[in-house]
Amino acid sequence: HLASLAMLQTLSSHFLLLLMLLLLPSHTLSVSKEDVYLKMPHEEQVVEFNPIKEIPTIYNNAMQQGSLLFLHGRGGDGRDYHSLFEPLSRLRLQGAKMLFPTATERPTNVGSKKMIRMWYGDGVGDAEVAQAMQSVTAIHKLLDQEIASGVAPEKILLMGHAQGGTLALMAAFSYPKRLGGVLVVAASLLQEDHFRGLITEEARKTPLLWLHGGFDNFVPLEDGRVTFRKLQAMGLKCQFQIDRENQHFIGPDMFEKVIEFMKKTFKIRSERIGL
Repeated sequence: HLASLAMLQTLSSHFLLLLMLLLLPSHTLSVSKEDVYLKMPHEEQVVEFNPIKEIPTIYNNAMQQGSLLFLHGRGGDGRDYHSLFEPLSRLRLQGAKMLFPTATERPTNVGSKKMIRMWYGDGVGDAEVAQAMQSVTAIHKLLDQEIASGVAPEKILLMGHAQGGTLALMAAFSYPKRLGGVLVVAASLLQEDHFRGLITEEARKTPLLWLHGGFDNFVPLEDGRVTFRKLQAMGLKCQFQIDRENQHFIGPDMFEKVIEFMKKTFKIRSERIGL
């Protein structure tokens, strides 16, 4: 009798609990997809970083015969060099298309709030190289686009100043095709061993002209000479020229050397007017 009473009490408790659940509002019993979504941890949205902010361009002739890609230095701006090279349109360098990519702003170093335009940050070791290689990939895409438009690789000149020169070396000599030439001003190597591993057999044939100011107070002339000898030891076809009166930036005499190198690369005639 006692066992039957206990069983009856248990069944009564279960019945009351079930009744209470049935009488509760329906929204307290159901879990919508939205509720589940809100309670699930959100996945981080990965936004691909584009190292190039914009590409000011000079293009005055529909019959394109060659392309120049100029990479500015740390903190520079492609628009500044666009203005510097604008007079070339008066030099009758017919068919010379000139592109001046501007780097996207980055933190100067890890944790820094200061942002400047540069191709890679002031990181350490692999982190710095990884950012540089990200920019190299972006430059390779520009080279691919120029070639796809009908410009022969040997009619493309890649030029860079300071950090832009460092990137130009990396981009040109890791490219799978021989370009018309590489011209750098006051450049350096990011990591010698890494750079050596980037060089492709076709790119090894690309001629290099290294220009350096005799009074460069940012990248000393002797540092430039040492780096140049390393490039020679790697089997690259390169020349080293010193502008005795120039400092870190591109002066008038150095600019004339740039023009001559462009004429030689594009194999087009020009006439000097008003420079």
